[in-house]
Amino acid sequence: MNDKNDNLKIEFLSKIDNNKNYENISNDLKRKNSSNSDTEEIRFKEYKGMALVCLSTLVNTFGVFYTKIIQKKFPTKFHTIQFLFLRSFLIFFLSLFHNWYMKTPIIKPYDIPEKVFFFIRTNCNFFGVTFMLTALWYLRASTAQIIQSLFPIIVYVLSYFILKEKFYIRYFYGILICVLGSSIIILNEKKANSNSDSTIKITTEGTIIGVICGFIDIFFIASVNVANKVLVNAKVPVGTQMFYVSISTMLYSFIFTLFFGGIVLDPLYLFMCMIHGIFFYFGNVIYNKALQLAPLNKLIIFQYLKIVYMFILAYIFINEKIYFTDLLGALFIISFMIYNTLNPLPTK
Repeated sequence: MNDKNDNLKIEFLSKIDNNKNYENISNDLKRKNSSNSDTEEIRFKEYKGMALVCLSTLVNTFGVFYTKIIQKKFPTKFHTIQFLFLRSFLIFFLSLFHNWYMKTPIIKPYDIPEKVFFFIRTNCNFFGVTFMLTALWYLRASTAQIIQSLFPIIVYVLSYFILKEKFYIRYFYGILICVLGSSIIILNEKKANSNSDSTIKITTEGTIIGVICGFIDIFFIASVNVANKVLVNAKVPVGTQMFYVSISTMLYSFIFTLFFGGIVLDPLYLFMCMIHGIFFYFGNVIYNKALQLAPLNKLIIFQYLKIVYMFILAYIFINEKIYFTDLLGALFIISFMIYNTLNPLPTK
């Protein structure tokens, strides 16, 4: 009788153990499926963010190209500070309309979180664009764009220390490849100048000034990108950001003009300068949306698409020559970008 009871007890306990094992296996599968689903969702958002960065890069590149057109059309009238004032004037009204349309009130400065990064985002943009436009005056549009495209190097460093985003060894190799490709393209500047029939004659000294201004610009633009990401994380709407960027730019431009002059009253020139604000505004709106979907260090490499866009636009519309070594340098840069896309880094 005892043996029979013992057997029943063993059988009962065995069933309990089997049920527990089944439940454990079932729970493990659910957790695994949930984890895979979360990973796929994160990866989908990142790919969507990458697509938006490609679009915002196209809009911004066309803005740079459009600036070069203004400089070529008005070589004696173009003035960087007045250009920035007129552009920011339109950006101001675009931001008001955007906030009204989206029903998002403009946040007051004292209510904005991350005030240090808000100050950087609002003020560094003016100085960065000023140096970029100066570089664009002395250099080919494609060369100025190449130098500006080096700013991801600084962004990777800042995002590691400030945003706490992981730095992968492939970024280091990517930096080396992109610097090599950019150097190859910059070496064509002298050749392009000697073959140019432009009304703007570029000297060796001018090229040096352009390159120096271009490299100063990348420090400002990198700071703006990191500050932008911090503000996006802090839920500061892009309409609010653009509103204060436009005010600070108009203020700096007004102060500079007050002391140094340089006002041109040609209606067509004024209109063309103002229209540039459309490219700047919508490029920022699209870019901010991308920053909501993916880490900055996974998006910033797509800025190198500017090189491809600029080569095509400059060749088609303003007849800037493309040399074989331009294509070779661009190939180095784009090849890394393609590799980085096809072999995605781990998601968080």
